[in-house]
Amino acid sequence: MPKSVSRKAGMGQELSFRDARKGDEASVQALVASVLNEYRLRRLVPRAGGDFEIRKMYFVPQVRGRGHGRRLLEDLIEGARQRGCERVVLETASVLKEAIALYRSFGFKPFAREHLACRCDQAMALEL
Repeated sequence: MPKSVSRKAGMGQELSFRDARKGDEASVQALVASVLNEYRLRRLVPRAGGDFEIRKMYFVPQVRGRGHGRRLLEDLIEGARQRGCERVVLETASVLKEAIALYRSFGFKPFAREHLACRCDQAMALEL
């Protein structure tokens, strides 16, 4: 998501990723919470055969390394379970080493997929 993205933080306060600086945890947490709530509604996509696909899970560098991805992935997997999902799939790029390590820590394993999005070079799946 570009740095210029902004969200209402409540009480008329507008936050943007420009506010997400080290040491400004309150702004970072409020902005990330807003983005995560929106993400949860849109990024777990039903697919054929009982699969659900996680799409476009990405954090800008300013908010990485704070556990937001882990919490979001936990929520998405739990949401898939509650909806009767048999398998969660995602696509990623091999240059995203930290993301791949996160996915593997949850039990995602590489699998062959006929078609990948243009920016991705591998697919991973988690059997539920």
